[in-house]
Amino acid sequence: MAVYNGERFLRQAIESVMTQSFSNFEFIIVNDASTDSTFEILKEYQAADHRIRLLSNPENLGLSKSLNRGLELATGEFIARMDADDVCRKERFATQLSWLKSKPELLVLGSNIQKIDENGSPLPTLPPPYNQAVMRWTSFFGQQFVACHPTVMMRRALFSRFGGYAEIPTSQDLELWGRMMDLTPYPIENLSEVLLDYRIHSQAISTKDSILQYQTSNGVRKIVIDKLIGRPVALESIAAYRMSGEYPGIRQAIGDWVEIYSAFFRRFPADAEAVAAINSEFLQRLGRYIYFNPLTKDKVGRVSYYSMIDKLPPKMRGALLANKRGITRHEEVLVEI
Repeated sequence: MAVYNGERFLRQAIESVMTQSFSNFEFIIVNDASTDSTFEILKEYQAADHRIRLLSNPENLGLSKSLNRGLELATGEFIARMDADDVCRKERFATQLSWLKSKPELLVLGSNIQKIDENGSPLPTLPPPYNQAVMRWTSFFGQQFVACHPTVMMRRALFSRFGGYAEIPTSQDLELWGRMMDLTPYPIENLSEVLLDYRIHSQAISTKDSILQYQTSNGVRKIVIDKLIGRPVALESIAAYRMSGEYPGIRQAIGDWVEIYSAFFRRFPADAEAVAAINSEFLQRLGRYIYFNPLTKDKVGRVSYYSMIDKLPPKMRGALLANKRGITRHEEVLVEI
C-alpha cells in the first residue's frame, strides 16, 4: 500500500488488513512524503504489529514509484494491493489465496466491490466483468475496471515476468494488464464475491484527477489497440467511443471501431456470453453517432446510416437496423471471421 496524506481514512484501511482471517502476511506500506499526520499514524501501527514494514520516501515520488519500492521489498509468493482509503472484507485474503492456489494459470485475481461514500454508506455499484473475453474487451474500450486495482491479489511471478508498474500518473494497473493481453489462457479473473469496500470521496485520485485519469487511460488503451490492428489510431477516436460528445472525425472513428472489433474477434476466443455482451455495448455506442431518418433534426455530431454503409459489414448493418426496430440481435459476431 502506498499512501500520501491519507490520514482521514488510514486507520480503517490498516485495521481492515491487520484483522484478516488469514494472518500470515507482511504488510508493506510506503509513505510517499506525506505532510499530514499519516507518518505518525503509520509509526503507531508499526510499533503495535511486527507484520507492518514501513518505508518513507524522502520526497513525493508518486504512486508508481512508491508501489515499485514496495515490490522490491516483498518476499511473499502472492502480493495483494490495497489503497489507504478502502476497506478489506475480513475473508479477502483467505478467499483469494484459496482461489489462486486452485488455479495456477492465473496471475491476477480481483473481486467484486461495494462502493461507499465518505461516511461508509453504500453507493450504487456495478459488478466488474467476470467473462474473460469481456475483460479483454474492457482493456480496449471499457467504462469499468478490468480488475479493480485495490482488490487484486497477484502472483509475485507476474512482476518477475513483466516488470513493475509503469511510471505514469494514473492507470498503472490498466497498463500492466495490457502487457498481458496476448497471453493464453488469459491470466486475469474477478471473483463475484464482494471483498472490498471501495471509497468514493473528493480527494480520491479517480475524483480529484478524473480528467488526467481519463486521458492517461486512453493513452494506455491506444498502445494496446495500435498493437492489435497494426497501425496507430487517433486518441480522439478512442475518446469518442468511451464518452459521448461531438467529434468532427466521427466517420473515420466509426471505421476505426469496426476495424478494432473485427481484429479483436479474429485474435481472441469468445463464448456466446461474451459475444452478446460485447455486441450489446458496441451497437449501443454506434447508435449514439448514427441516425437513420434523413429528416431528423438531431444531426449534430452524428452521421447518416446510409453514408456509413461502406464502413459497416453487412451483419453489423443488419444488427443496427434491428436494434432501431427494438429487435435484439447480439448472439453472433457481427463480422465475417
